[in-house]
Amino acid sequence: MKRTYRQINGKLVEVTPRKRLAMFQIMPDITPYASMITGEKIRSRNQHKQHLRDHECQEVGDQVDQHFHAYDDLHSPLDKERHEIIKAQINDMTDKQFNRAIQKSIREARGY
Repeated sequence: MKRTYRQINGKLVEVTPRKRLAMFQIMPDITPYASMITGEKIRSRNQHKQHLRDHECQEVGDQVDQHFHAYDDLHSPLDKERHEIIKAQINDMTDKQFNRAIQKSIREARGY
């Protein structure tokens, strides 16, 4: 346990720590950003959540590998090798290249 001392009249006196009061923390709204899905401007946390729901997306953050591991046992060893190749290719792409590839895949899936 950390001890704190204060000098009073030339002598060091141990100070007992004050208990911190529980306080509310107010989270500010998000800063506006352009959607990576549609390019539209997202201006609030509620709009962000609704946008993700509308496009059947979810925030991933640092858990990307957990999503990859969820499917590892479902495929044959050949599929695992293919999976690793695709994963490496995606990791080597810039954001611009990745977005272009995603848009191309969407157009192909929709038959444009």
